[in-house]
Amino acid sequence: MLNPAYPAVRRWVDVDALDLRRFPVGVAVRRATGADAAVLAHPLRHPGSLAATLRSGLLAPRDLAAVVRWLAPVIVRPRSVIAGPDRPLAEAWDRLGLRGPLRTEVLEPFLAGVLADDRGDTSDAFVRLLMRMFALGGPGLPAAGIGALPAQLAAAARVAGAEVRTGAVVERIGPR
Repeated sequence: MLNPAYPAVRRWVDVDALDLRRFPVGVAVRRATGADAAVLAHPLRHPGSLAATLRSGLLAPRDLAAVVRWLAPVIVRPRSVIAGPDRPLAEAWDRLGLRGPLRTEVLEPFLAGVLADDRGDTSDAFVRLLMRMFALGGPGLPAAGIGALPAQLAAAARVAGAEVRTGAVVERIGPR
């Protein structure tokens, strides 16, 4: 999947030319109860799913308030998060009072997969910036498949004078 909200993608990729086929924005969570998966959909992109999202049992009011306090600054002014003090993610969530199923059944497992960190040691500022991109982006796949992305980047590099080779052993990198 490609998230067009990533800064490098916005800078270097012609997303329109890739003709992204968008996926729904949200997550499906399989609960320990064995019930059907609960779907948490992006409330602005999928407003018709809001009632089901709220009934999922994963969104305690206190946790929702904590997540809003956590993400609102980075959504509105992302540089403020970089400029401020930083701490490990788990500590930041503890300070906010984020302790319920939204944390333990949704955010922690999801971010453990994204960050390869299941203890919450990653920078809170970094994770908030990443979550900003997840909130603002709409993931998808190019109509011609994900191979269209490296093909586009290679074509742009060749136009700029780079030599692009695949299947070659790299012995050094430097100017010609």
